[in-house]
Amino acid sequence: MKEILMPFAFCGRLFLFLLLLAGRLQAAPAGFGRAPSAVEFRAGLEQARLPPPQAVVLDMDGVVALNSGSLWTYHGQEFLRTVAPAWVEGDLKHIKWKSLPEVHRWITQNRGATLGYEEYARRREEVASTIYGTLAVLEPTLLETRDALEAVGVPVALASANTRFSVDRMIDRFQLKSAFDAVVSSDELPPDQRALGKSQTHLLALRRLGVPPHRALAVEDTTAGIEAARKAGLFVAGLRNGFNDHEDFSAAHFVIRKIREIIALFRR
Repeated sequence: MKEILMPFAFCGRLFLFLLLLAGRLQAAPAGFGRAPSAVEFRAGLEQARLPPPQAVVLDMDGVVALNSGSLWTYHGQEFLRTVAPAWVEGDLKHIKWKSLPEVHRWITQNRGATLGYEEYARRREEVASTIYGTLAVLEPTLLETRDALEAVGVPVALASANTRFSVDRMIDRFQLKSAFDAVVSSDELPPDQRALGKSQTHLLALRRLGVPPHRALAVEDTTAGIEAARKAGLFVAGLRNGFNDHEDFSAAHFVIRKIREIIALFRR
């Protein structure tokens, strides 16, 4: 009977925590950003008698590679304009969450691209190599955060909407092969799951870690990423990285400016 009731007890404490958090947000002064800090978030967990998260899932572009999200916005669009003559800026919404073959097929059918797939993929990889091999900057507190989490037995996963080629270039550039307990890219998802959006990368990463979503924390830097992590059932920290002040973080559970701020959740 105890085993049967345990999940209901956890859900009840979670509901209490959300009520407490809502109260904190309503009481927040102007300019507070509608989200508490990591320390205040932990206080809310403790007040609701909820344990800290058991795993952390980091986004790549804009979180681990601090400026690569903005780099892709510029260089990715420039690349697509060169290979697809009829490309317009609003077309990004049509290719989001598509694999490389799917993107190539779409721009060929709809935007006048004439390159064969192999040449298209090669040129796209050149852009990725430039971004991750030269231009991207590593989030300065990532490694100290990883060490602190490892010391308390909290695994860290990387879950990216980018391709595995891009993920591997970033990992190689910054020598991060041992930094993550699981690595997931969007092209590892089957088409039916990829069509459901980025939340599926979070879920695949957590399956590999063996941690349920409601016991995990995601760190995201965009409105869409935060919403995807919430949809997957994770707690979410929104990272203000200096390039995303226009993004709406109202759905984040708390907001940080350095990854190391999440360490406060796990200090004993």
